[in-house]
Amino acid sequence: MKNNLSDLKIFYNEKIEQMIADEVNEINIIAKNLATNYAERQFPPATGVKINMIIEEIKARYEKLGIKVCKELQSAVNQPEVATDRLKVDAEIKKTSNSINELENKANQAEKEQQNLKIEGHYQTLKEVRIKNILFFGAEVLFTSLSFQFFGENLLISILIAIPFTLAVSEYAHLVAMQYKKISNAIKRRLFLLASILFASLVFFGLSYFRSQALGKEGVSVSTLFFVLINLFIFLVSAFLNYKYSLTKEEKINYHIYKKLKKEREKYNTKAELLRQHISDMDTQLQDKGVLTLHIDDFAKTSLKEIQKNYEETVGKFKSTNLLLRTDNVIPESFSELTPKLEIDYNFDFYKFNNKEE
Repeated sequence: MKNNLSDLKIFYNEKIEQMIADEVNEINIIAKNLATNYAERQFPPATGVKINMIIEEIKARYEKLGIKVCKELQSAVNQPEVATDRLKVDAEIKKTSNSINELENKANQAEKEQQNLKIEGHYQTLKEVRIKNILFFGAEVLFTSLSFQFFGENLLISILIAIPFTLAVSEYAHLVAMQYKKISNAIKRRLFLLASILFASLVFFGLSYFRSQALGKEGVSVSTLFFVLINLFIFLVSAFLNYKYSLTKEEKINYHIYKKLKKEREKYNTKAELLRQHISDMDTQLQDKGVLTLHIDDFAKTSLKEIQKNYEETVGKFKSTNLLLRTDNVIPESFSELTPKLEIDYNFDFYKFNNKEE
């Protein structure tokens, strides 16, 4: 009987227990009838007959019962299947381990290629710069929207108008920074930077003028130069951040390569971890089968001890019944002999637990 009981602490087979109980009852009836029949014939005689000859049928039936129990338990443990599982698991573990090594090599190779790009720290800084640029952008949108209120628009409309304008200024700051990077001549660099700042200042002067006018209507007097300096400061900071951290064409290519390698490395590591878990699961299942066979072994030994005990009790009842029903008042010498042990071939080739015979 095949049982899936690896999750149980104690193996128990109700079918075998019931089979033993039924067989013992049947053998006891046979033994009682045999003792009665022998008593009527005044058998066994006082001497000349050994006990093993007298209880031969009883002993044979109990031995047959023991063999049936062993067969049932051998079916439960299904040793050929367990042995095959061991071979399959060993082969699967070897194959899986090779796959893990391949994945780890690929992950290590991807990591080396990432390190060779030498950009991990730089792109971490780039993320921070982008956040700062977004904050600057938001501040500039709100600041610029005040200028458009001069035209009589409400705050929401002014903000919506200010957004594309601020985007244009941000893009201009980026273009100035990128062009500045390309110029190698120091004098040309200074002239270009001066011209760019002058152009931006003129634009900001126009915006600042409208902003001052808008505040004037509210009874607040603020110098146009004040707003120009604030706009110019935001512009210069944005241009500097773009100059310092914006990506060149080559850097953008490397960045995409870097992200691709990072995803590949994470994919390889994830697959390797799943395979490690697969190996662990297979080993756990095999360990469970090993534990199960030990439980079955214990159950088998206990069952055979129970059969031996019942056998001895049946022989004792046979003797007492025979003596009680005899009319010659003879006590055969054979009844004083030790009851011969049952001969049951208990030879389970159990699963090797952790490569050692348990």
